[in-house]
Amino acid sequence: MNSDTSEKGLELLILHSLTGLTDEQILQNPAAGIAELPTGYAGAGYLLGSSQDYDRDHAVDLRHLLAFIEKTQPKACEQLGIAREGPRRVQFLSRLQGEIAKRGIVDVLRKSVLHGPARIYLFYGTPSAGNQKAQELWESNLFSITRLVADVVTGQLDVRGIEFPDLNEKAQYYGEEELDNEEMEEEGEDEALEESL
Repeated sequence: MNSDTSEKGLELLILHSLTGLTDEQILQNPAAGIAELPTGYAGAGYLLGSSQDYDRDHAVDLRHLLAFIEKTQPKACEQLGIAREGPRRVQFLSRLQGEIAKRGIVDVLRKSVLHGPARIYLFYGTPSAGNQKAQELWESNLFSITRLVADVVTGQLDVRGIEFPDLNEKAQYYGEEELDNEEMEEEGEDEALEESL
């Protein structure tokens, strides 16, 4: 059996490990809101996100984020009016984005976001023994990974639809150079020119 050592092969391996889906299921690309994304019964319990559901302006998987809030906090969702597209949803997403920028993703996940009259929880921690309500909330946590976000070929890891750094951002963190496609093409052309001379 041959191993796929390409970037796509690594991406599929990561996605398979997290979702339990086959390569064929991962490579499907259902239109946003039309078909249900396949859910795996193996892996680490992650849901496969769709790039059509990804809100680039606010860096969230809108479908999974709203599904989680509507399921676990229906009163707050209704009170804030974020279930419907419009200015109130945009205000909430902007607030969420601002809180993540100011406090960091871990603090926002641990302590929630206060927006207007409601506190929105984005993650429920491990429940204490015997606390049935806390157990139900903990089990309602959604974890998702989105294969392609626009032109990016790296997986975007999301918790409740909130993104974590992708591979290019990690490269910057470790001091490695990041080349975009144009720079790589230009370098390839320069090397070809040098070889011909």
